[in-house]
Amino acid sequence: LLEMANYQIAFQIHNAQIHTRTEQQLANRLEQLDLIEDISQQISEAMELDIIIQNVLEAALQSTQADFASIALIDHMNASTFDIVWREVVDDQLVPNSIKKQVDSGVLDYVRQTGEMLIIPNNAAFEGYIAPTTQNDNYNSSVAIPMKTGSTVIGILNIESVKFDFFTEEQAT
Repeated sequence: LLEMANYQIAFQIHNAQIHTRTEQQLANRLEQLDLIEDISQQISEAMELDIIIQNVLEAALQSTQADFASIALIDHMNASTFDIVWREVVDDQLVPNSIKKQVDSGVLDYVRQTGEMLIIPNNAAFEGYIAPTTQNDNYNSSVAIPMKTGSTVIGILNIESVKFDFFTEEQAT
């Protein structure tokens, strides 16, 4: 009987030790997960504007199958100055570029002033159309979509194609 009791006590002590180790390992894992969650939250909050812009432009080109996409962010100090970042499809490659530009006419200025989306089936027929300064200057149709915070236009997403009448209302929305 003593031997049996001794065996059961030893078994219970062994189980208690395993339980304690398992609980410590679980606590360590939970702490690691909390750290990983904090790091991922900091990364997502600190995500650079450039990465966001790049992702938006690439998604716009991929979803529309267009040839050029740009985001023109309005300078908050001077509403007619834009920081323009674009991606252009050249020989099946995305070519990035950017420019700071004073704009007081054309599609960007029209959308900035009206806050309305603009679909242009034939760029040459739109009075004041200004072709982007890119490797390909033969863009024939466009869509320009205001980016707003509240009712204030903070930028314009502009997508262009070498094909006439390329964009639909469905693509723009």
